[in-house]
Amino acid sequence: MNARSPHTLRILPLLPLVQRMARAIARSVGGRVDVDDLIGAGNLGLTAAASRFEGDEQLFRLYAERCIRGAIRDQLRGHDALSRQERRRVRAMQRAERALSQRFGRAPETDDVARELGVASEAVEQQRSAADFRVDSLDADPLDCRDTSPESLVIERDTWQRIGRAIRRLPARERTVVEQTCLADARLGAVGKRLGVTASRVSQLRTRALTQLRGDLDAPRADYGCAA
Repeated sequence: MNARSPHTLRILPLLPLVQRMARAIARSVGGRVDVDDLIGAGNLGLTAAASRFEGDEQLFRLYAERCIRGAIRDQLRGHDALSRQERRRVRAMQRAERALSQRFGRAPETDDVARELGVASEAVEQQRSAADFRVDSLDADPLDCRDTSPESLVIERDTWQRIGRAIRRLPARERTVVEQTCLADARLGAVGKRLGVTASRVSQLRTRALTQLRGDLDAPRADYGCAA
């Protein structure tokens, strides 16, 4: 490949981005996958982006991020360590949390969710830990790497700008939780240590924050890159 070709000039500046995204996602799943595999997948996504994109160069990075993320997600799904039964339990817990949030007008406490499901509070904590391995949540992104239209990229950019403004309006503690667990892919336990609270409390704060964000944005499908 010609080192000076436009194709290569698009790829080279974004190789560090691939590594950062891959390492962040690897951290978010607790080291259950080989980061080098994710980097390799991300590099393939970046290469595909450089080959397909023919639009405004100012939008290329946004498009490349979409393709890199999609390729890493595809790789990650192949390493999902949750059993079908665990995944069903996690989904049931998340449905209960959403229903209780609507019913109470606030994020439910662990005991609320446990009563709703008819299980012990410890079981809810275990399911929340399992939910922190977030392969399921990756399926929520409807954006397609094959879609190179400027309109879709502008909409995506504007959506993330709206999300950013909504996050900045959150109370300080909830904002920290969302920024760390959703944007920086930090583990619940690590964020809890930073805030001086338990991982369970971090999960509750995150659920409360995401409920507020969804209300502010009127976007029930949005998960902001993390599990509710």
